[in-house]
Amino acid sequence: MIELAARNERWVVLAGLFLVVVLGLVVTVESGDMLMSWRDTHTPAYAFMLFIMWWTMMLAMMLPSAAPAILTFGSLSRRFSEKGVAAAPISAFTAGYLAIWTGFSAAAAALQLLTQDLVPLTGMMAVTSSIIGGALLLAAGVYQVSPFKSACLRKCQSPLMFFAQNWRKG
Repeated sequence: MIELAARNERWVVLAGLFLVVVLGLVVTVESGDMLMSWRDTHTPAYAFMLFIMWWTMMLAMMLPSAAPAILTFGSLSRRFSEKGVAAAPISAFTAGYLAIWTGFSAAAAALQLLTQDLVPLTGMMAVTSSIIGGALLLAAGVYQVSPFKSACLRKCQSPLMFFAQNWRKG
């Protein structure tokens, strides 16, 4: 069974990513529906559901963009392992990626909880203040033309180049 999975690693990874995306979208919609009807937003249960909504939403949106890097890493790792060179398993690489988005989701949920009494939101969690909405739109526009975004894009566009420049044994 493991040999069959290894030979079809690309399809196993893609199927796993597809499953996570579909489940993430379903859970995001369901948790969002629950959050819209929640009466007391200052409870641990609400905070937990808010985190779940952010977490599943981020995974559903961001994992597809990670598929090329995950598949490239898996291919390189398998080739190095076949040559007797120590290489981390694809699960370790993917777990690191998931940990980053889990941390981001926790921070986003915490920020939302901290600002919920200051920033008016609709039941669909859309900002109702035109001033805050405009400021967020301007901030997004500034980011789009910032050197920081350009630097990120230079580093993140090609997984193969990234691995070629940064690969370490093990």
